[in-house]
Amino acid sequence: MRRKFVLACVTMVGLFSLPLAALPWLSASGTNIVDSSGNTVVLRGINLGGAFEIEPWMSAFNLSSPSNFPQIQDEVTLWSVLSQRFGSSQMQQLQQTWRTSWLTPADIAQVASLGGNVVRIPFFYQMVQDDSNPGQLIPGGVALLDALVAACAKSGVYAILDLHGAPGGQSTNFTTGQAGLDQLFSSPADQQQTIELWSLLAAHYQNHPEVAGYDLINEPSGATVPQLIDLHNRIYQAVRAVDSKHIVIMEDGYLGAAAFPVPSTMGWSNICYSFHVYHLTALSVNPFEDDITTNFPLDVQTQKTFNAPLYIGEFSTEGTFISRATSLSVLPAYLGALNSTGWSWTPWSYKIFDPTTGTDKIWGVFTNDTPWNQPDPYNDSFSVLQQKFSSYVTSNIEIQSDYSTVLMAGLTGQAVGPPSISGVVNGASFQPGTASATWTTITGTNLSQTTRSWQTSDFVGNKLPTELDGVSVSIDGIPAYVSYISPSQINFLAPDDSALGSVSVQVTNSLGTASSNVEKQGFSPAFFTFPNNYVAAEHSNGTILAPAGLFPGTAASPAKPGETVELYGTGFGPTNPPTPTGQLVSKPEPTENPVTVSIGGVNCTVTFAGLIAPGLYQVNAVVPADAPNGDAVLFATIEGQPTPNVKINVQQ
Repeated sequence: MRRKFVLACVTMVGLFSLPLAALPWLSASGTNIVDSSGNTVVLRGINLGGAFEIEPWMSAFNLSSPSNFPQIQDEVTLWSVLSQRFGSSQMQQLQQTWRTSWLTPADIAQVASLGGNVVRIPFFYQMVQDDSNPGQLIPGGVALLDALVAACAKSGVYAILDLHGAPGGQSTNFTTGQAGLDQLFSSPADQQQTIELWSLLAAHYQNHPEVAGYDLINEPSGATVPQLIDLHNRIYQAVRAVDSKHIVIMEDGYLGAAAFPVPSTMGWSNICYSFHVYHLTALSVNPFEDDITTNFPLDVQTQKTFNAPLYIGEFSTEGTFISRATSLSVLPAYLGALNSTGWSWTPWSYKIFDPTTGTDKIWGVFTNDTPWNQPDPYNDSFSVLQQKFSSYVTSNIEIQSDYSTVLMAGLTGQAVGPPSISGVVNGASFQPGTASATWTTITGTNLSQTTRSWQTSDFVGNKLPTELDGVSVSIDGIPAYVSYISPSQINFLAPDDSALGSVSVQVTNSLGTASSNVEKQGFSPAFFTFPNNYVAAEHSNGTILAPAGLFPGTAASPAKPGETVELYGTGFGPTNPPTPTGQLVSKPEPTENPVTVSIGGVNCTVTFAGLIAPGLYQVNAVVPADAPNGDAVLFATIEGQPTPNVKINVQQ
């Protein structure tokens, strides 16, 4: 019996999903960012720091034994040491492994699932521009940016390209990628190289509406106000020579509003101003509360004088001398205050790694909760570094659920609250009720702080997971098997239990518990469906059975009279021999009770009915030889319990 028609995915979020519509172009209009229809868009998301410019403090390196090499303190010294040790070619292989492990398209989807609509992508200039050939972009480096931008378009998330480290360095800070250099604003050559870089990038991305804007220079605190305005103007002019559509983002470099001239006096249009807010030496919540009550309201008034959007490109409620609990306690009010201003914002940062654990701070939404296998750039072999660098994928660390809950509420503009259940329905028919070994869907609010389906790593042996990211479901106290979680929907497989009648379905997550009573039956048969209520089915050769054209770009064809078709559903009850619900199905097992099928009012020959995967049943039925062309009503019955009617398309 074939099982290649993997309808486990049906029980997650649906068998087929349509691509998102293209993101509309964004532009600045007064103090707002608006889309192409004139609707105000507030960009809220997160920084994706650490991939394309390394900051050692958030990377969990072992830097204790430099031997005869320079002390690694930034992007440049790391790759310089590795180049000295292994040569340029192998160093570049390590770079590629690091960059493609730290960030993947799945991370963009994760930001979207948290409610974010933008990511800020920091990058070091040498990833995309070679000092020896500054007039051309480095193809491999641009390909890395392209992959994330494409993932943004797919997930409906905007990208902000952030030149985090500019040629020559824009301050003495290690966050420029080259600590202590600080020569950008005193070097005409470095300034010209920066201008040329943005001209090349703007030409490359000029037709990409998913790129919200260009953040010209991150934290340019090595400049005076006149120097900063002058260089911003020259970069702006170079960008506008090739790209009139994208928002140009200019930061104040901690110099204050004096760095923000009225755009019209400069001949600028479609620009956004940006500043960063940190209180790293705070001893209490007072500086953050001052922002909420005093500084943000004053900045709103100042914003009116230069009449441009404001974007808080980086911030955190963390501080060296305050506890994690203190940082987290002030965050809801802080995000609420930011949202009341109408500004766009992205906190720092999406993920961090720590030698022991990153869970004592809220610097990263994702972090390691156990000691990390630290890379030692001075002593590890090339192969060991490759292996360790490849482990920096987000799936190897944990989400900080309490932090992500608060962040998600801020991103979506909602209040944080406990879970609430609005419905419990059959996962195929969406009718109220459930039964043992039946895929079931819970709808509600605050059901989860993340959105995902189960993965191989969630299984222990052949056992199905009973929780995902701390979200669990039970029926009368018996754990169910959770396959999909999101803030508004959970899909689970009901456990084996002989109890019938009213039962309590309970959802538990980090925010609390919610319960709802539902009727549990001995059988709850239903077929999964394609669009327009066509039964989810295959021909015996494995192709989709549906009207031609139902799925654009995917081959499908109707049933023929006399052929055996394969139908897929859930809730058809126990098998003989019995199959435990909470484990993978090793081989198809027939249902204990016979199944009948009717097509167009005619009973069909059923050649097989049985379980082929957890909660997934396959019913093979012969289409009546005299079935007319067109749509016919199809239903099945087991132990007197019929499935809801669905359609099957038949053509001679």
